[in-house]
Amino acid sequence: TLRSVLDARQRTEAQAERLIALQTLFTVMARDIEQLIYRDIRDTFGDSQPALIGTASAIEFSRTGRRNPAGFVRSNLLRVSYLLEDETVNRRTWGVIDRAQDSNFQEGALADEIETVEIRYLDEQFKWKNQWPIPDPTRTTRPGLPKAIEFSVENEKLGRITRLFRIPQGPILLDGVLM
Repeated sequence: TLRSVLDARQRTEAQAERLIALQTLFTVMARDIEQLIYRDIRDTFGDSQPALIGTASAIEFSRTGRRNPAGFVRSNLLRVSYLLEDETVNRRTWGVIDRAQDSNFQEGALADEIETVEIRYLDEQFKWKNQWPIPDPTRTTRPGLPKAIEFSVENEKLGRITRLFRIPQGPILLDGVLM
């Protein structure tokens, strides 16, 4: 009887740890997405990249609100990405928006034992897309932001969990000017 009680307690604690990790993942993502800003970047080769780049399994975007408690002379912008590697959802951040070839990222694991990640993007016509920006060779303007992002993870023990994040349609930063 004591063994079965201890086993049940161990399973309950493991389940609680999995739920806490997923809750942390979604909380951190919500904080990042709430700070999302329409600010294109330059990649390591100097090529322009959209403010948000997303596939069905990874997302990268610019955000504002980077804390600076020490008052260093630096931008309050940050580049963030989320991706699945070896059954772990990782969050990467770059301290600079426009990268040089020696720009490195910091990485932190947010949730493990994740089998799949699926990301979808809600366009202006309220249709779900599997990547962002939507490829359109006839487009003459810069791609905007989706209306929302759906982020789903699947875990053997917890099943599929989906979270919907609304994209704030706030100010746009173009060429250093807030519009």
